[in-house]
Amino acid sequence: MEAQEFCRFIWHIYLEKKDYQALENLLAPDLSVIGTGAHELCRNREQALRKLTEEEPLWDGHFSITSQWYQTTPLGEETFLVIGELNLRQISSQPLAYNAGFRFSMVVRRAPEGWQLVHIHRSVPDPEQMKGEPYPRILLQQSNRKLEELLEIRRQELENANREALYYARYDYLTDLMNRPFLESEVQALMQKKPYGAMMMMDVDDFKQVNDRNGHPFGDQVLSLLAESLKASFTGCLSGRIGGDEFLVYTGGDEPEMEEFLEMARAFCRDWDCRQKRLGLDRRISICMGIALYPQHGDNYESLWQNADKALYISKRSGKSSIAIADGRSLREDL
Repeated sequence: MEAQEFCRFIWHIYLEKKDYQALENLLAPDLSVIGTGAHELCRNREQALRKLTEEEPLWDGHFSITSQWYQTTPLGEETFLVIGELNLRQISSQPLAYNAGFRFSMVVRRAPEGWQLVHIHRSVPDPEQMKGEPYPRILLQQSNRKLEELLEIRRQELENANREALYYARYDYLTDLMNRPFLESEVQALMQKKPYGAMMMMDVDDFKQVNDRNGHPFGDQVLSLLAESLKASFTGCLSGRIGGDEFLVYTGGDEPEMEEFLEMARAFCRDWDCRQKRLGLDRRISICMGIALYPQHGDNYESLWQNADKALYISKRSGKSSIAIADGRSLREDL
């Protein structure tokens, strides 16, 4: 038997006879196998036999070889390379049968005990690959599509990162209120649009003691909850955290809105009294507020903010849980 006939015999017992036991005796100990599937790689005879054992019960049919060709090239005195191509037709109990085909390269060795298969590599021709193409177009398209998908994922990640960076360049990370620089720019812009306005400064009474008694993480909870109350009460207003436990709220309009603004402040105090019950404290956390009117108490952000800050300290000297106006009035009794 020559090398070509040996290879033909291997395909006959493997595909047409499906005699895996006979095939076992024809495999060299140093056998290597490369199949058409990503998982079809065996580095020795034991791995190849394990694959055959797993494959055998998967279907009850076999193949008929409809056409084949072989070409033999000596690699040494007893070693040969055989290349070729097989076309097959499936024969099984399944109602649908299919035709298949593949190319192969086989290295076989003649030993004293007979021929042995040393290496086999199977490949399936890609009908999509045109003449002159080094790689199938479909592979390039898949590669390009995968690259485009990865680039899109990266673009979205960068957009999200940029959006997050822009957000936290404008908003306080703890309370999600505007931070001081962004709030100032927004207030200045609103001052240009609306002839009247009101600014309120506020802080938490004895906030240092809250932190000292309960810890700074608890203090952060207080500030976050206070921000929720601000957003719920001063709807349509600009609000921000300008540092520590200090907050600022501004509203603008076409007419003076002092009474309406005061009513929102009172509503805030009621909301805060109700909301802070979640904290489970025995004593109430009170707030002091100072209000300055635009343009009466300042015709720009800086001067209005200074007067609102002075009003805040007037309210703190008047006692906890009070509101003061920049003209010196204290409204503690209204709360």
